[in-house]
Amino acid sequence: MEAISLGPIYTPQREDTLNHEAYEYMLNTLRSNNIPVLLLGLPHHPQVYSYLESNQLDNYNYTFSKFSNYSGVTGINMFWEKWPEWMFRDRNHLGEFGREYACERISSII
Repeated sequence: MEAISLGPIYTPQREDTLNHEAYEYMLNTLRSNNIPVLLLGLPHHPQVYSYLESNQLDNYNYTFSKFSNYSGVTGINMFWEKWPEWMFRDRNHLGEFGREYACERISSII
């Protein structure tokens, strides 16, 4: 987990990447066609959080907030929630119970 915590997933850039451009394109395309967007940030395995430095994911928070504030976009950021280990298949993929729980949480919003 320590090596992974220093990788690009957990050290995102603030702006001006191809991922940012892709999100801008997708969000703008959907919004220009009056299609509401749900932007969802799911938690990662609880063991990873102890390896993250304070403010390490400020750029993630900034980007999520920026996109969530676009007209026609609703953001649900559960990334910082600590779900039990048994809800995960691995460090950043939900298992069967985690997916079921996530669906229950977002179904009322959808």
